[in-house]
Amino acid sequence: MAAERKQPRGRMALAGALRPGWIEALAAHGASPASAEIMVRDVDLAHMLRDAKARKLPVAWLRQLPAHLRQPSAVLLDRTHDEPALLLLFDAPEGAKLVLRLDYRLKKPRGALANVVGTGRVLDEEALRTLRNEIGASALILIDGRL
Repeated sequence: MAAERKQPRGRMALAGALRPGWIEALAAHGASPASAEIMVRDVDLAHMLRDAKARKLPVAWLRQLPAHLRQPSAVLLDRTHDEPALLLLFDAPEGAKLVLRLDYRLKKPRGALANVVGTGRVLDEEALRTLRNEIGASALILIDGRL
């Protein structure tokens, strides 16, 4: 009888790093991350690609995630929730948005903190317009780039 192989759960990989200027801007707004590392988990990638997800990012785009993380067109600090996050916006395809959860508390290793790419999608013009209108009027703060 062959031994059943268990699939690894919760794999995580280093995908990039926060720029020094972003870290300085975050500190100025009271959101200093514990690390500059940007991590991506397989469970979050699967969530982004699920069939029920409307306007999902193309697989080919996600395969180039480390390169994209180096070149967002805009970076916003999102303070609309209890935990701060970064919204990373990209010009292509159409307009892409990734949500980077800052200092996300991991279950394994227990209690470790990581900046994790949580979700992403393609933005339409209306969603981009809404983001532009919310900067300064809500808890969205432009820390780098342009919209």
